[in-house]
Amino acid sequence: MLYLASKSPRRKELLADAGVDFLCLENIIEVVELQHGECLFSELALKNAIMKAEANIELLVNDEDLLLASDTVLEFEKHIIGKPENIESAFRMLKRLAGKTHTVATAVAIMSKNRKFESVFIDFADVTFHSVDDNFIKKYVEDIHILDKAGSYALQESLSQQLIANVTGDNSTVIGLPMVKVLQTLQLC
Repeated sequence: MLYLASKSPRRKELLADAGVDFLCLENIIEVVELQHGECLFSELALKNAIMKAEANIELLVNDEDLLLASDTVLEFEKHIIGKPENIESAFRMLKRLAGKTHTVATAVAIMSKNRKFESVFIDFADVTFHSVDDNFIKKYVEDIHILDKAGSYALQESLSQQLIANVTGDNSTVIGLPMVKVLQTLQLC
């Protein structure tokens, strides 16, 4: 059985839409995400995904059960962009990204309880925003629940069509779980 170590409704929806049978762990052990320090944004995403998986692996029942954990981090102009602290920081984040391109890295750790199967990987996508004005950004942060989203936006929301000009890569990577690579990895086991 596959277990998802995430409270993210977007990750649950992506797996369900792909027809993957999975259960969500009820008592997910929350982990404090690492600080970036000197590591690259993609390394940070990978370290966080592994840390989340290792913190929750003992919650699995059978040795063959699989755990999937994931983390998404954005990079813009050599700076890591995380989740906003509040609406004001979300506004500043979106204003900074407007009219420009940033890179999204989503890392995934999939492992069996007995550790006979373990796979970790990172997928990347580039996201280009339209040049939007302050009034649009204000409406966006008021209408979309963005406080739990890296970069302060949600690709899957219809209002985001006015924000996002282009995505180069897998849309599901931006949403939080690179489904092409996840499905390929699950087929291996």
